[in-house]
Amino acid sequence: FRDGYFGTAIAIATITVVSLCASLLQIGPLGAISGADIAREVMVLQLLLASCLATAYPICALLTRQRELIDSLAASQQQLRVVADHSRDLIIQTNRDGVRTYVSPAIEAMLGYKPESVVGGSGSGSIHDDDRELFHREEAELANGADGRVVSYRVRHKDGHYVWVEVSANTIRDPDGQVVGWISVTRDISERKRMERMKEQLISTVSHELRTPLTSINGSLGLVLSGKFGLLPNALARLLEIAKSNGERLALLLNDILDLEKIS
Repeated sequence: FRDGYFGTAIAIATITVVSLCASLLQIGPLGAISGADIAREVMVLQLLLASCLATAYPICALLTRQRELIDSLAASQQQLRVVADHSRDLIIQTNRDGVRTYVSPAIEAMLGYKPESVVGGSGSGSIHDDDRELFHREEAELANGADGRVVSYRVRHKDGHYVWVEVSANTIRDPDGQVVGWISVTRDISERKRMERMKEQLISTVSHELRTPLTSINGSLGLVLSGKFGLLPNALARLLEIAKSNGERLALLLNDILDLEKIS
């Protein structure tokens, strides 16, 4: 059976030769049949060999198919493990109780921990205090069958500082459709968060430090050009008109930037 169809054929052929020789020599189990001649023993031998064929080959087929499935599953698992081990994103498998059963090696580059040191734990202790409620709420929803969740929160690095991560999780179900755990893919978004903070600071500067004084400048130029403070020489008036025109263009540009930020 271990050698497949070829091994099974050799085994049956061996049994056939040994049984035939034993029958001819009047020894072996068939020799115990009282009053049996050689023809009757050969007939019984044929029945035994037919039974061997009828049972051995179906068993061989089942075992061969089982071996193929096991080899295919092992190859698939190996391929998935290679992908997970070489991914820059952190891949974590968690059971329904929130306990990690697999953590990819990417955790060492991202958070400084060895994978084996965090397998078997829940990981909630490393979540920032302000984000822990969100973490537990998302885990509860996954355990109840929610899928495709993408959330962001802060996780403590081994050296103490916090890292912003984005987590995408999908549930794992058994053949009956019951949730047995989930797979999460975690990505370091610290650089993205840094860029977002820089953009917010820029928008704040545009809104308060540029638009407010620019409005005052344009208003003052408008009052001067209105003639409220007396007539202006033509050359000066032209220069002030140019200044006011460019000030208004700049104000429109700043308003467009702020409008785009509101839309996003």
